[in-house]
Amino acid sequence: TPSVFQLLPDAIRYSEKPVVVPIGLATLVATPLGSCILMVADPAVMKVAISALVVLMVGILASGWTMKGHIGRPTLITAGVIGGLVQGSAGIGGPPVAAIALSRPGNAQSQRGNVLAVMTAISVSSWLPLAYYGLFTRQSVMIGLVLLPIYVGATALGSRYFALGGYLHYRRAALATLAAVGLATLVAAIADYLPR
Repeated sequence: TPSVFQLLPDAIRYSEKPVVVPIGLATLVATPLGSCILMVADPAVMKVAISALVVLMVGILASGWTMKGHIGRPTLITAGVIGGLVQGSAGIGGPPVAAIALSRPGNAQSQRGNVLAVMTAISVSSWLPLAYYGLFTRQSVMIGLVLLPIYVGATALGSRYFALGGYLHYRRAALATLAAVGLATLVAAIADYLPR
């Protein structure tokens, strides 16, 4: 949430609106549905499946694959729906929509703007379902407040680095981060599932 407000100006300035608006709207609609799934599905199985999907998508993108030609609105809406369902059900909706944003050809600035915009939608889409299901607990809010200065400072440093030349490494760094999150989540999900 802090990064939404810190980085929103860059998202608005550099993102491709015809790309991120359909993804963002679909995400906002689908996240509450994903939260409903979370309440009835086995979360350990969901985490394994979703983490494996994220790792697979990162592998495809790391191979150099990009979406060729015009990407139609149905594809963008589908990406948003998947991201929203994943966010609502497993809390890791960022990698699927970020992977779609990174798959588009373009310079690092527009790719970063697209990722920031879809991550804003992911973050905002989570607020209402989390509040509705009573998941904004005192403990989670306190942990967030303790980590807030570190997160805000790191976000500011990352933005400064990007502006000073980090954009040259943006795609590789973003893919490496997605891969790390996907693999870490997959390992944790398998470890959580195996004792059953």
